[in-house]
Amino acid sequence: GKPVEEWFKDAEGGNLFLQVLREGNPVYRKEARLKIGRKRALLGISISPVRNRWGKLIGVVGTASEISSLKRARIEERIKERLMVMGEIALEVAHEIRGPLYGIQLLVQNLEQFLSLDIPEVRVQLQTLKDTAGRLTQMAGKLLDFGRKRELECRWIDLNQLWKDVVMEMNQALKARDLKVKFKFQELPLVYVDSEQMRMVLLNLLENAIDFSPAGKEILILSGMRQGKQNLRVWTQIRDQGSGIALAEHRKIFNLFYTTKPQGKGSGIGLAICKKVVQEHGGTIRVRKIKGWGGVFEIVLPISLEGENAQDFNS
Repeated sequence: GKPVEEWFKDAEGGNLFLQVLREGNPVYRKEARLKIGRKRALLGISISPVRNRWGKLIGVVGTASEISSLKRARIEERIKERLMVMGEIALEVAHEIRGPLYGIQLLVQNLEQFLSLDIPEVRVQLQTLKDTAGRLTQMAGKLLDFGRKRELECRWIDLNQLWKDVVMEMNQALKARDLKVKFKFQELPLVYVDSEQMRMVLLNLLENAIDFSPAGKEILILSGMRQGKQNLRVWTQIRDQGSGIALAEHRKIFNLFYTTKPQGKGSGIGLAICKKVVQEHGGTIRVRKIKGWGGVFEIVLPISLEGENAQDFNS
């Protein structure tokens, strides 16, 4: 009983029907937004004129199909293709520059031995050169790790203990910023993961939390269990008290080379590696918005990969 244009958010769909009625020409696969209550959908609409036996236009008939998910999938596929090309180029560059960067680092070490470091300007410039070469070498290594296909070397581990080990490893960085880490763990079953790969993921997340936390604040690390579609899964979160991540950046934050850090501070590689590793374990990683906290990252993992039997925490 409603006029057709009232069904559409921007009246474009309704206008299409009126256009066909007025002009008598069909339209095919036009996009229009439909609003039903609070829900909105993107439709693909095709409309044809209906004529009587004498050719007089007496109405229109149309079909509409929901294409929101299809369009989103196509956009994501294009993004993936572009990222793959960027990744391949970056890997080639990383492979080519890592050797010369090692050479620069060795040259700086030799210069430190032969040049007088009593001159402050020389000492500062050599240290800057060494730090820059070291940072670029580390970035090249991360890129090569990202592109390298490797088999997971999984074993049963205590995820809570792995977090504690990572925090201990970053103890000096935490002290330098006067940051406190608080654990809020539930008792978990052992999880079947590649411990070195997962340690790298947790280390990346903790480094991010340290970078974005104001001095003297708290970082909270939590863990627990929840029911998945088919079986129990473990989850863990790390929360900082920084400024947080804008909602518009939640989907982009894991893209290769995308970073919210100031220029020269972040490479945009770490979180992309985190996502890749977590997905290889059959898990998910996402950014969450939680009142009272800044950046919040959550990982959800299956207790075991397909074909492996879960073990009790106390076994």
